[in-house]
Amino acid sequence: MGKFKEGTFEWYQDAIGKIMNSNMMIYDNQLDLFQMLYWMQQDVSFDDFKVYEYAMKVSKYAHEWADYMRSGKQTGKYDELYWRLLLFEAQNHQVDSGLLFLEKNRIPRERFYEPRREVFLKHNITQSLQDIMDDKIDILVVALPPGTGKLLADDTPVLTACGWKNHGDLVVGDMVYGMDGELKKVLHVFPKDTADCLVTFTNGEQIQCHENHEWVVFDRFLHKKRVVSTKELMGNSEFRFRYEIPGKKRFRFDTIKRTHPKPGNCIQVEGGIYCAGKTMIPTHNSTIEVFFLSLVGGWFPNDFNLSSAHSSILTRSLYDGVLEIINDPAEYAWHEIFPLLKQQGTNAKETTINLERPGRFKTWTFRSIDGSLTGATRCNKILTADDLVSGIEEALNKNRLDTLWTKVVNDLFSRMLDGCKRILFNTRWSVHDPSGRLEKMLAGNPRARFIAVPALDENGESNFMFTVNGFSKEYFLQQKEFMDDISFDCLYQQKPIEREGLLFPVDKMRRFVFSKDQMPDEKCTVIPDREPDAIWAVCDTKDKGSDFEALLIAYQYGDDYFIPDVVFDDTTDYEILDRKTADILIKHNPHKIRFESNNAGNRVAYNVQKLIDGICRAAIEPKHTQANKETKILVNSDWILKHCIFLHQSLYAVKSDYGKFIANIVGYTTKAKVPHDDGPDVLSMLAEYVVKPERKKTRFIDSPV
Repeated sequence: MGKFKEGTFEWYQDAIGKIMNSNMMIYDNQLDLFQMLYWMQQDVSFDDFKVYEYAMKVSKYAHEWADYMRSGKQTGKYDELYWRLLLFEAQNHQVDSGLLFLEKNRIPRERFYEPRREVFLKHNITQSLQDIMDDKIDILVVALPPGTGKLLADDTPVLTACGWKNHGDLVVGDMVYGMDGELKKVLHVFPKDTADCLVTFTNGEQIQCHENHEWVVFDRFLHKKRVVSTKELMGNSEFRFRYEIPGKKRFRFDTIKRTHPKPGNCIQVEGGIYCAGKTMIPTHNSTIEVFFLSLVGGWFPNDFNLSSAHSSILTRSLYDGVLEIINDPAEYAWHEIFPLLKQQGTNAKETTINLERPGRFKTWTFRSIDGSLTGATRCNKILTADDLVSGIEEALNKNRLDTLWTKVVNDLFSRMLDGCKRILFNTRWSVHDPSGRLEKMLAGNPRARFIAVPALDENGESNFMFTVNGFSKEYFLQQKEFMDDISFDCLYQQKPIEREGLLFPVDKMRRFVFSKDQMPDEKCTVIPDREPDAIWAVCDTKDKGSDFEALLIAYQYGDDYFIPDVVFDDTTDYEILDRKTADILIKHNPHKIRFESNNAGNRVAYNVQKLIDGICRAAIEPKHTQANKETKILVNSDWILKHCIFLHQSLYAVKSDYGKFIANIVGYTTKAKVPHDDGPDVLSMLAEYVVKPERKKTRFIDSPV
């Protein structure tokens, strides 16, 4: 008779211990260990956390052995056992195993989680998600730098609902075409980077992109659609005949080569795939948070989960991402983890997905912080919030952050039922943002965990060198060149410090709308409904490659100067930039035009003047500036705040020229080195122009009589 009664937890511990002490390089011993775990789950309830935790530790020990052995000669049976063990763990609420198993069917280099797994484990992100599931913590706040890399050059043509646009001019809300011929909404526009790979296709199309940019292709060897990166194509000598661009008229890649870099950026669209170039080549972008959300809904289909963000565009992105994972068995193994679950219904308008049973509250609800949350759902399992702060303007305005916190507490957190867990994914801007307030309130609370991973570690090395498409130290240092040190510390280094020495605080800037119908709740001005006293235009011309050309139009009514339109562009395609500058002058037909004439200014003024001759009523006045730029901005800052009136935030997109212009102004500080001060500089030019207009010297001539 044995020491323990057969079928008890103690009996299984004894039997499993004997197997683990045997030679684990033998396949049969590994298989026996898996079978013992499987039988133990039938005989002993995993509801007892002690039993559950023991079983998961043993299973991970077994799958690590199988993973080690499958790299040898006998890969088949060990590979099968490895995935069976991962499935066992995934079905038992193991986050790491679930994330790995979801992408079992994908080609390894195309997976999202596996190449990033080492980084997520190193920084305790995966384990913290597991601690949420195991009820060891109640709240998790994760701050990471923004992602980028999969970008196209700014001058790449993209067909939108309003006609052709350059890729660099796309803003959130634009509608671009997908592979299915349907319009897809642009959900996010990432920071600028460089595109230095020129891809030529057999139909003659050429597109310049970053090496991490991804393409949707048909793999003729595997007989299925895939997503491949430009870097992967460059390293594959067979790319010319292996991959086809899917569509009515199929064509292939011809050449891929390094070329002179151009500025560009990445966008995110609904469904992940959009078409670029004059011949509508499908290209790809990816989402992140949805992997964890898809697992949570599968584990708890009869509970209610709520996800929020600063805009409905972002929450719609999460909704689309979860749907893609649960509805695409070719790419994702979600239904292998949850084979008995059935989708009961979706509502694209309400952005809800329901599993298992009908009911008022759904398995997943995705709703923005400004959306209608009252009555929409209750949340009893997981509440996630992704980037509740919309951008720099909101982050630098304490009044707006106070309003946001009120919404978070009264509208979002009030949806939570007892036992609900909270997870916030964000970039840290301010100590007054929701994450900062929570960190202050919950300091020392062992049930709350705050993780902030900077782009560069204490040695200046990248924290995000993934095994596939990682971000190098040089990449982040290049990003640093595009912003002042304080902005880089906030956005990339996760140091939410309050900015000092701001000359143009967001809450001090005057705002206007065009009609009373557009009037927001906060204090705002309506532009007068009459002809302006004068229309002014000033331009701080582009000099170096990274500088911006900044041109503003100012409509004068008495002592007030309303600024409805700007050019704020750092493109190095000077022909396009000259045309863009001329077009805004033609559009507004100002009475007075001044261009800064230092360095490249004379060339720009000459070229633009040729384009507006005979069309605009005013000629360009060049003005050479000798004053120190910082001093000029400082002495004119008070006049700018008193007399300049800017568009209300609701009237422009964050990544439009106007949005970038405002961000450059509100981010200007006297306490840090600012590489790009073109916005404040052009405003100070306006101040000096209208207060001290150029007076031509009097010239005396002899009388003809």
